[in-house]
Amino acid sequence: MSSALIASKALSMFLLFPGSLLLVLAVAWLLLRGRHRRWGLALLMVSVVATYILSMPAVSYRLAHSVDYFPALTPQAVEQGATKNAQAIVVLSGGFLYHQPEFGGANVSVDSSLERIRYGAYLHKMTQLPILVSGGVPVDGETAGQTMARDLVQSFGVPVQWVEGRSENTAQNARFSWEILQAEGITHIVLVTTASHMRRALESFEKAGFTVVPAATSYVSPPLDNVLQYLPKLDALGQSNTALHEWLGRLWYEFRGK
Repeated sequence: MSSALIASKALSMFLLFPGSLLLVLAVAWLLLRGRHRRWGLALLMVSVVATYILSMPAVSYRLAHSVDYFPALTPQAVEQGATKNAQAIVVLSGGFLYHQPEFGGANVSVDSSLERIRYGAYLHKMTQLPILVSGGVPVDGETAGQTMARDLVQSFGVPVQWVEGRSENTAQNARFSWEILQAEGITHIVLVTTASHMRRALESFEKAGFTVVPAATSYVSPPLDNVLQYLPKLDALGQSNTALHEWLGRLWYEFRGK
């Protein structure tokens, strides 16, 4: 793991939950102990209210929907030829779990990578297109891409044609995947990632040179239409956090020109 990746992860931890909340609470505590008790109390109230609002399913769904720009690539759309010009499927990693004794090593994370490789396997069986998996950050000698490839073969019975294992972010996913596939004459792909991540991923892959058919998965379900959608829920806070992460990532990529 490079120092640049560690720095970016650390920064995002302080900008998002729970790091941002802890930082605000620490500042509020310092103000309460000093001569600015009113400011401390105000900051404390703002942090509590903000946490409550972001924890409501009604709010988290709208935040998640704000980054779900693309309609699903339905089975009907595939049958009608939406992927007919595509030459390969590219599946992006979303993290993986280390030291999983029941599997004898690493395994894909349930909340993102597993959903992506499951959908990639589903699309492969519908289209028979070859698969490239993309994800680096080696731990214990294995990259995320290698873990995804193994799980696709062992758990889904789907072959993996290419493994990209150098990337540490979405922009590198695109750039290093282009180096592999362009050498094979492949420039038209079906891109698989979670719905909240698709906009940023699509922009990166198109900038790398690909023509992309977006194939998003893991759309957030709308909350039930009752009072429960206004009560705090930990899952809802996680969904809000994911949406805010994508907005920050997009702003960072625009700032860096990636």
